[in-house]
Amino acid sequence: MDNNTTDSSSSGSDSGSNSGIIIGIVIFLLLFLFFVIVIIAIARSDTSSNNAAVTTQVGGFLSACTTVPCEGEFVCDGVSFVCKEGTGAPCNDSTDCANGLFCSGICVSGATGGLNQYCPCLTNQIDNQNYLCTAVAGGLFACKGAPGTSCTGNNQCASGFCAAAPGPVGPVYTCGSGFPPAFPCQTDNQCDQLTRPPAVCSLGFCQIPPAITGQIGASCGGNCVTFSDGAVCGLDLTCTCFGDPGVSSGICTSTSQGIYSPCSFANGCGQDLNCYTPSGSICGTGNTGCFCAFPYNDPNAMALGSVCIGGMTVKDDQCYNNDNLGCSSSAACFNDFCGGNSVLAAYVFGIPEDVGTRLLGATDTEIIPVISGPNAGSPISPYKMFAFSSVSAQEDIIYLVDHDQGLWSLVYNPIQRKVVNPWFQLLPLTTTISTGSGNSRVTTTQTLIDAAFNGNPGGNAPIWIVAYQETITSITGTVSNNVLYTSPDLIVLTPYNVTTGTGLPGTQYTTSGTALTIQYIDISQPNDISAGGDVLISTAGTIYVKAASATTYNVGVIVGGPRNGQLMTGTTGPARFYYDNEENPLGTGPPSCPGGGTSPIQCSSFNNIAFVANFGLLPNILVNVLQFSGNIAGFLVPTDRIGTVQYQVFDFAVPFTTGGMPNTAIITLSNAYSGTTFIDTVVSATTGVSVILPYRVDTTARSCSSELAYYVISIASCSNP
Repeated sequence: MDNNTTDSSSSGSDSGSNSGIIIGIVIFLLLFLFFVIVIIAIARSDTSSNNAAVTTQVGGFLSACTTVPCEGEFVCDGVSFVCKEGTGAPCNDSTDCANGLFCSGICVSGATGGLNQYCPCLTNQIDNQNYLCTAVAGGLFACKGAPGTSCTGNNQCASGFCAAAPGPVGPVYTCGSGFPPAFPCQTDNQCDQLTRPPAVCSLGFCQIPPAITGQIGASCGGNCVTFSDGAVCGLDLTCTCFGDPGVSSGICTSTSQGIYSPCSFANGCGQDLNCYTPSGSICGTGNTGCFCAFPYNDPNAMALGSVCIGGMTVKDDQCYNNDNLGCSSSAACFNDFCGGNSVLAAYVFGIPEDVGTRLLGATDTEIIPVISGPNAGSPISPYKMFAFSSVSAQEDIIYLVDHDQGLWSLVYNPIQRKVVNPWFQLLPLTTTISTGSGNSRVTTTQTLIDAAFNGNPGGNAPIWIVAYQETITSITGTVSNNVLYTSPDLIVLTPYNVTTGTGLPGTQYTTSGTALTIQYIDISQPNDISAGGDVLISTAGTIYVKAASATTYNVGVIVGGPRNGQLMTGTTGPARFYYDNEENPLGTGPPSCPGGGTSPIQCSSFNNIAFVANFGLLPNILVNVLQFSGNIAGFLVPTDRIGTVQYQVFDFAVPFTTGGMPNTAIITLSNAYSGTTFIDTVVSATTGVSVILPYRVDTTARSCSSELAYYVISIASCSNP
């Protein structure tokens, strides 16, 4: 029992020893692992510390950058190897910027010295181009014009304003020293001091003394300037632009002046007119002798400060015919479509004292459609129009000779703008009459060439004269001639001036017995000193004239003026008599033709002839214009005021008026050329001076004038497609 006890004790001792060894090993391993972790942590901590030390070593402005990079937006200069400002960075001096850059508010590269280039700026006293370094957007500085430097726009000036001043041949533009006229202000010294006299602040806007804001002559903003809060004009005044839009302020003007009325920089013209100098430039503050006229040279252009006349609409700086106005191609139309009926249009002149055709002084003008041509929807070929007025009734009787439709009449009241009687056919284009039968059958065919009327409707012994191309066919053959008929009413036609010859009754002959073909005819008015009844026949460029008491025709001879004694040959269009009983009624001595000294000029109707031909004596008259023989020989219509536009007239009208030519309103349709460049076909009218009227027509159109209005007929009209 004792042995068993001894063995058990020995075994327990060995077991306890083994357990201690295991525990020691575990403790050792844990300690070893702890030390490894500590060493790794220390190593990692050292690495992080080392890395942190590297990244914080960067170069600031002007720091060396040979071993470390530059901080932020700085760049390492490749020459000095220090950190400097890069492109677009703010700077105080060019030494702040990296190599290849310089300082112009920010570091930049590029051209310097000139207008809108980088600073530093050049100064050139020779051509008045002096530049100042001026702050612009984004901290940048650029070279802008100093006060007094010539300019063409606000962005060229240090002050931000390019101002206009009158010069010898038009406005002169220079950079101002402060706010321009019409700009809002609070004190005088804010306004441009380079004006003469220096500008002041008048009622909250810069003005040049003695102008007071809102009154005539004061500067205004309107559409003339780029700023929107400029000075405005007072009641009944208009802000009129006189310089380039956006460069020069406008001027408050009165618009009481009408066509060819005198005007000035402050006393302006009606809204569709401009104020021009005698040389054709826009009237300025220092100009004299200015007058109101439509945009010059091309009346259909939108000249500065003007608007299109009523009836026309602006497109691409040009005025085009509105719907229902005349055309022959889409080029005349605002909507680019010409396809409507033929149309008769009329000019209406607004004059406070007189609503007639006193064109001179009209403050506004409108071109309006009156009525479609005869047989609406059918083609027309207008050949000639003429008109007579009943001033008391305010009505015009308009006659149309048309080579598709015949002879027609229309009664129109231009004051009320009302058609009183619509188109009525007086004669058909072609008339065919057959008489007899069998071998005795005779067929007569008459085709209308032209017609003329002598006297006022309802007057004493009104006379029509009608030209036909007439063919008579019978068993013996065919005979054909151009013949004239006369009639008081166009119902009974009687062969005119029957003279023995080889042709049909009514055939007209020269003094040598040659039968005349006919293109245009006319018959003189009964109030002339020759008592009227003289007949004119124009054919193949030659004008033949027969006095009422004669039976045959002579080639017309120009009487008076620089072409006195020349034959009327080489004409290119219609020729007509004009009435002018006495051009110089205050003269002394017996009447003479042409007039001499102080004697009244008084010519018989067969000497008072209007015709289209080359004048031939003036170097700037190279194409064909309307001219005259007799009382106003040497007068040309139209002529150019400054010698750059030439005209080729293809139609005209000289209406009968009881007062003679001083009260007559002539209208011509012309092609207009500037040098060798075709401008446009224009309408020109005159009562002693040439006035160019806006409207787009061409050689297919015809015109007439009366004591009440001007009329133009076109073969088609602008309409919606």
